Amino acid sequence: MRSSMAVDAHTVSEFPGTGAASDLMPSRTDDTEAFYSALDNDGRLLLQLCRACNRHRTPTVPVCPHCGAREFTWTAAAGTGRLYSWVRYHRPYLSPFASLTPYSVGLVELAEGPRMFGRLVGIPSPVIGMRVRTVLERWSDGVVVPAFGAAEEGE
Repeated sequence: MRSSMAVDAHTVSEFPGTGAASDLMPSRTDDTEAFYSALDNDGRLLLQLCRACNRHRTPTVPVCPHCGAREFTWTAAAGTGRLYSWVRYHRPYLSPFASLTPYSVGLVELAEGPRMFGRLVGIPSPVIGMRVRTVLERWSDGVVVPAFGAAEEGE
């Protein structure tokens, strides 16, 4: 497995809520360490790319859900996509988001194909199909989590 780092690092800002991301996220494993390390240390969103069927995937898994192959490489995602679906929470689902209420979470179809959930940042009126870009948020424990903001013209 190797990493492709051709894409510039994404903007990393401080998460405006409270709490530790590590309390909310799955435990890191050998399979997921490259994904989380690239976010935390390099400000990059990596996706697995199957060497057999050439399709990107997320979340990180040891076997391609499309063809069953085990061989993959890591590639840096462009960080752009379209809003596929979204929901606005008027009550905090989790305590770290209490001070942000109401807040929105979106399901984004990345330019590379897979879909990913993330908090919507600075998008007061989300619209299905709108262009979005990755904005990374560093939580108080240093963990970086993908979120999404409105894409600028040309992204």
